[in-house]
Amino acid sequence: MSEQQHNSRRAEEAWLEDENKISLELVLGDMWKGFLRFGWIVMLVFAVAGAVISTVHTAATFSPRYQAVSTFTVKASTGMSDSDDRANFYYSSQSAEQIASTFPYIIHNDVMYDVIKQDLGINAISASISAEVVPDTNMVTVKVQDSSAESALAVLNSVMENYPQVARHVLGSTKLSVLKKPTVTEKPINTPSYPRKAVKGAMMGILLAFAVLFVYAVTRSTIRTEDDFRDVLNQKCLGLLPLMKFKKIRGDASPVVSVLNPRVNSNFRESVRALRVHILKELDSHPKDRVILVTSTLPNEGKTTVSLNLALSLAQNGASVILVDADLRNQTVKQALNISEESNGLAEVLKQTVTIEQALVPYEDTRVRLLAGDHVSEHPSEQLGSKKMADVVTELRTMADYVVLDSAPCGMLSDAISLAEHADCALYVIKQDYATANRILSGLDKLSVSRIRVIGCVFNAIASGLSGYGYGYYGRYGRYGRYGRYGRYGTYGEKEHALSEQAKPE
Repeated sequence: MSEQQHNSRRAEEAWLEDENKISLELVLGDMWKGFLRFGWIVMLVFAVAGAVISTVHTAATFSPRYQAVSTFTVKASTGMSDSDDRANFYYSSQSAEQIASTFPYIIHNDVMYDVIKQDLGINAISASISAEVVPDTNMVTVKVQDSSAESALAVLNSVMENYPQVARHVLGSTKLSVLKKPTVTEKPINTPSYPRKAVKGAMMGILLAFAVLFVYAVTRSTIRTEDDFRDVLNQKCLGLLPLMKFKKIRGDASPVVSVLNPRVNSNFRESVRALRVHILKELDSHPKDRVILVTSTLPNEGKTTVSLNLALSLAQNGASVILVDADLRNQTVKQALNISEESNGLAEVLKQTVTIEQALVPYEDTRVRLLAGDHVSEHPSEQLGSKKMADVVTELRTMADYVVLDSAPCGMLSDAISLAEHADCALYVIKQDYATANRILSGLDKLSVSRIRVIGCVFNAIASGLSGYGYGYYGRYGRYGRYGRYGRYGTYGEKEHALSEQAKPE
């Protein structure tokens, strides 16, 4: 083998090793995420269920066993027959060896069982009979176990009484000398330890819960790594935005997750800057594309955070930007910025109660202006797909270098598809390990109906550590419940608007 072939094989083996390591990390990471989400509940339920089932099953299947025991010696006779009164019974090492080898056989012989059944007047013997011979002696201990104490004692007495008769054909005449009279236990010898059974059942339940978490991990179909964009979605990933987490300060409002907030770390700012560079590179091939639609598959994926920071980053680059809160069912831009003053938004502009100039609000000392209101619309899909909306977008084009439209999730609603008719391109936000690949593909397919150009995707809310697949930053978005207000319009989510203690809306 040449050195080049050897190096190639080593490189291939190293690649396979890395792939296996990544796969293992993904499975372990998913198990950990599953545990953090609901695993402790599953384990608790399975442990309790296992303890209860084990205890109930033990109680239901418990069959008491009583034990009768007697110890005696066996001696062989020098007489010619049992009727010879002059017969002398003796013990020797030879006779002890014969007794030891033959006693268990005689006890479990069919002849012995038939004799016992005839003696007791029964059709079958449910008792178990065992015999122990002390080595190098003629001392024998017989134990009989049965479901009742009376039956066990009766079978033991029958064994002792009829043994000489059955053994005569093998050993000749024998004589039993009782050393310990037959006794029987007052309580069952097999009474189960219910606490121990409960603990054992709980442990089995926990093991089953781990198995459930493992199945959950290996059957996940969410987007977890950057490679999934290429391999699963066949989409270009334009940016990787980390999760953010802020320390709670009593009395302070929820911190704004934006590049202007000094509490936001440099990693997040750099990620937004890189996203801006990649988006501008995509727009270079289409110089007239200035209206960017930002959407996602489901609520709570951070599309408002992406829209806001994209607008701010473009403004930092010298462009004038208008950020439009076009999610008329659940407007969150002002909440993301902690703006409490009432203002008119896109809904009022479409109703023609105010003009665009009157509705636009400058945001701090930036080149960004907001078209964001407070009230929801009754018929958002119709309004967003109307000619008036087309006229509004046309006018917005003349008022800024870029227009960023923060729209509703297209995986649940048709609002984004209606709005896409007026935009130049779309940016698709995907939260790590959140929506399934099938739902994302379905959302992209719905978006493609409008024939809008999807310039790429943003991989958002990337966590770190075992549960985040090693993407370096840690934190959390989310001000609403899992699906926010969209539950009243779609299948998923809470119907009520729920505020959490985290930093980001949606």
